Amino acid sequence: MLRNRRRAALTIASLAFSIFLIATLEGLLDYLKNFPLHTGGATRLVCHNRVSFLNRLPIAHGDKIHNIPGVVGVTPYTYFFGGYRDDLPSNSFAQFAVDPEELHRVIPEIEVVDPATGAPKPELYEDFRADRMGALAGRDLFKRYHWKIGDRITLKGTVYPANLELTLRGAFVAKGAEDQILYFAYKSFDEALGRIGTTTAFMLRADTLDSMASVIAKIDAQFENSDHETLTESEQSMRGHAIGFLGNVEFFVRAIGLAVAFTMLMVAANTTAMAARERVHELAILRALGFDSPRLLRYLLSESAMLAFAGAAIGAGLAAAAAPIAMLIFSDMQIFTRFFGHYRLPAAIAVSSTFLGAVVGALAAVFPAWSACTRPIAATIRRVG
Repeated sequence: MLRNRRRAALTIASLAFSIFLIATLEGLLDYLKNFPLHTGGATRLVCHNRVSFLNRLPIAHGDKIHNIPGVVGVTPYTYFFGGYRDDLPSNSFAQFAVDPEELHRVIPEIEVVDPATGAPKPELYEDFRADRMGALAGRDLFKRYHWKIGDRITLKGTVYPANLELTLRGAFVAKGAEDQILYFAYKSFDEALGRIGTTTAFMLRADTLDSMASVIAKIDAQFENSDHETLTESEQSMRGHAIGFLGNVEFFVRAIGLAVAFTMLMVAANTTAMAARERVHELAILRALGFDSPRLLRYLLSESAMLAFAGAAIGAGLAAAAAPIAMLIFSDMQIFTRFFGHYRLPAAIAVSSTFLGAVVGALAAVFPAWSACTRPIAATIRRVG
């Protein structure tokens, strides 16, 4: 009896770990692929130089893009790469030069709040728009650096040869992980660099999902055969390409998941086979007492499936709990909180992973259970006895 309990516990533990790994990998892959959908950017587009992001676009492109039917708003979007306090990674955060007049149209999920209380305070956005050297920062940054409205901060130029003296005019929260960002006026950035008149990219938003294809085609057609040809794509597509720089992540994740599922099948099959071998005598006696083979087969299969279901449910539960726990552990890591701050395991993946574990458990038991239930009764009892 003790041996059976120990074997059942080991089976549940191995399946729980396997399902935890599969569910976590699938959840992260889904999150990265659909990141803009999690952050409200389903209709957001990014327009950049067709050659590469290193080739800049004229700021004048923005007005032409704005005049295209279906465009709700457009803003330059230039990463400043400025240093704050020192060069330590712990003090790095995203900084973008934008058009304050258009930012709220392009990223409508931004909600301006009081940094101390978190209460909505939309009038602070007007202060940001009115101050040429004003800045709007995520509330998490206010908490992290103990900033207050009206504080002056300095961003030291690293890539660009200029330092920016900015005044904090408001805080914001966003639906998604993109809230550890500092926005400031593109005009102040442009003037500090001697009016270069270019930007890394433009971020814009289409009015509907249906109009996105038309907007993309019209933008790229307008600048075709010019000195600054453009490539316009959805924010989701752009992030997908960025993930692609790491290699074929999706194939890698799928390969790991397949290997884990196969290993899980082998573990479950081995455990079921061992249990069936030890219960051959018991099964033979039950058959001699009138229990037919199909009934015993259903019993063994259901027992294996319940063990697998228990292990899978535990694994899926651990995968769901991993994200909040990781947030507590890595709350000071800006790169983690920016991209995974609002990650949660989708319910569909948790349910499908649990179902997968139960199915694998049942399938693994088919052959050993069938073999144990179809052996000759007399020969089995005599051999064991």
